[in-house]
Amino acid sequence: MRRAALWIILALALSSCSLRARELTNLEPIETLCITLNDGRVKIIACAAVRDEDNVPLVFQMEGDTVSDAVEKLKSLPEGKDAIFVHTKNILCDTRYCAERLDELKAFLRGSAELKKSACVFCADDAAALLDKIREGEGDISADLEFLADKSAKNEVTRAHEVCESGRIFAVGEQFGSVIPLGAERF
Repeated sequence: MRRAALWIILALALSSCSLRARELTNLEPIETLCITLNDGRVKIIACAAVRDEDNVPLVFQMEGDTVSDAVEKLKSLPEGKDAIFVHTKNILCDTRYCAERLDELKAFLRGSAELKKSACVFCADDAAALLDKIREGEGDISADLEFLADKSAKNEVTRAHEVCESGRIFAVGEQFGSVIPLGAERF
């Protein structure tokens, strides 16, 4: 009887481990979020930490009425995976979005414990085009933004929690397939 109970407990423990492993393989960590406006709706382009066979980041897109709405929809990807933002390092916003919806961005950042802790916030004129141009040149925008955040002076690059307080966001552009710093902008 004891032996049977031990086998049942062991079987339950092993099945629990395999369920957790399966759950982990269904997670898609997002490195960079790109936020733009598209006909009055918010469009999110998410670059995953996972790369395809050509070492290009997987990219997912979603639209919503607000950034929170679009990100919530993005959490359940059509491929049966769930986007997670615990490893998100960069948020790239279109300057038009920042100018028109800064309060919405601030509310989103305040409500996101994961993003507020470590993500850097950047803005660019036509951020989606910048993202496409860098991807076409086979550059990695996540790596470029992370490099820029690490190498810039601490007071230049804006962390998510600082955007909520100051409305100041570090602007970037593109040159020769790489992200270049342009300086801070106040919205």
